[in-house]
Amino acid sequence: MAIPFKSPEPRHRFTVAKETAALDAHFTKRNVPERIAGRLLIASWNVANMGAQGRTKAALRTIAHILKRFELIALQELNEEYRALIKILDFMGPNFDFIMSDTAGNNERMAFIFDRRKAQPMKLFGELALRPREYPNRTVKVRYTEEGVEKIDVFRNFRFTPFDRNPYIGTFRAGAIDFTLVNVHLYFGKFGNSKKPGLHHARDACARASRSLLNPDRISTVDRAAVVIFRAIGGADFFWRS
Repeated sequence: MAIPFKSPEPRHRFTVAKETAALDAHFTKRNVPERIAGRLLIASWNVANMGAQGRTKAALRTIAHILKRFELIALQELNEEYRALIKILDFMGPNFDFIMSDTAGNNERMAFIFDRRKAQPMKLFGELALRPREYPNRTVKVRYTEEGVEKIDVFRNFRFTPFDRNPYIGTFRAGAIDFTLVNVHLYFGKFGNSKKPGLHHARDACARASRSLLNPDRISTVDRAAVVIFRAIGGADFFWRS
């Protein structure tokens, strides 16, 4: 069973119409592009405990409204119980579909939601799991901020350990472009396996470095110069490709 965040007390009450109108105004203020031909809107959202909490119908409708603004979404923290996502897809309409991973750390899945009119899933979907002999072993220098103070930790001969949640790879086609997305949500809760500050940063650095182990003949890449990233909603990164 996943570890849910506590529900707010008192419970937040709202109307869907008022909330979605405010969201639309926020999208306009942040210059989120409109959905048009020749442009694919991509989003990544850690939706937090999806399925582990009893979200109301109004909340699911509001989540659906946010997701529907985009055309391909990488979703994190989808619980083993995913019926809430099915309801959200119903609210989003018949053009949207999803593909999800198996459960991993904290009994959570990752998923890709996509508008079939704009993005078509290709053949390669799977989890990035490294064999023990492939675990990187290197020195990692980590710069981070703790309580407003800049710090540097150096981890020598640092050996990567397996992911709590394997990165989830999905290949898609949009128009004439084939590309690969990697949906990543590595850790959950407090990182209590080490007393050294910054070790979780080093683990993350090693995880990112492990991308070099991917076979470039099998995994295509997206031209980073054509991707614009910005902050649309707290806790969610939204970006688009023209």
